[in-house]
Amino acid sequence: MSAVEDLTKELLAANGEFLQGKALWNSLGYRSRRSLYRAIAGQTRPPPVPIFKIEGRRGWAARTRDVAEWLANVQKSNGAQAGDHPIK
Repeated sequence: MSAVEDLTKELLAANGEFLQGKALWNSLGYRSRRSLYRAIAGQTRPPPVPIFKIEGRRGWAARTRDVAEWLANVQKSNGAQAGDHPIK
């Protein structure tokens, strides 16, 4: 299995199809919800994956698969080894 597939399975098992709340901002490397919201509002660098609202839910969300792919690419570009986990 590839790093993307491993990470996707891990994130899907823990969070489901969408990441929201603390799982979302932690996965994307933001220190807080406010930091993420500033990025969404264009006050800082934009989030690395598409962020959107889901009707009937509060807050913002991202597809778990998009976040896993982004994390795997970050891991790869930083020379991380297979089995290293960016999320604890």
